Order: sequence, then C-alpha cells, then structure tokens
Amino acid sequence: MSAAIPDAYTYIAQQFWDAVLHSQQHDRISLHEYSRPGWTVHAKGLWYHLPSERLPAMTMVGSPNFGMWTSLVYSSLQVVNCAVTLLDIWQWAFV
Repeated sequence: MSAAIPDAYTYIAQQFWDAVLHSQQHDRISLHEYSRPGWTVHAKGLWYHLPSERLPAMTMVGSPNFGMWTSLVYSSLQVVNCAVTLLDIWQWAFV
C-alpha cells in the first residue's frame, strides 16, 4: 500500500491545481513537486507571501499527517517547522 502514496499525492496535487485554475487563482498560487528517480519523498511545504511581497512572510515545511492513521498509530512521528518573519535576511533563508 505504501508504494501507492507518491501517486496518491500527485493525484491530490493535480485535483488541487485544477481547483486553483478553475477559481482563477494561478497568479497567487504555485505548486511544485520534487522528483528524484528511485526516491519517494513525503514532505510538504507551504510558503505564504503577503500581498505584493516577493519573499515569504511564513514558511512551513515538514511531513505532517494529521489524519486518522496518525491518531491510531502512536509510533508515527510527525514534524512541522514554521518560521514567521518580515526580516529580509530570514525570508531569503526560507525561499
């Protein structure tokens, strides 16, 4: 079953992107997928930009699974890092 996870994420991402295009928000939202032959990557990232700013004010990266599986299996370690800043030097670090 775990072999299907990368394809499932790609499918969900495509559904999300279709919704972005349908709502004409493609100028505000970008979607990127990391791919490396033979690897499965299970991390996610979110970068929030204030209106008319080119650097992110908030960056979240990690591997969150906040669903039923995580609550049932206590050995599942999930990590999310969040940085919020308006200082250019730190914003560049998280781009």
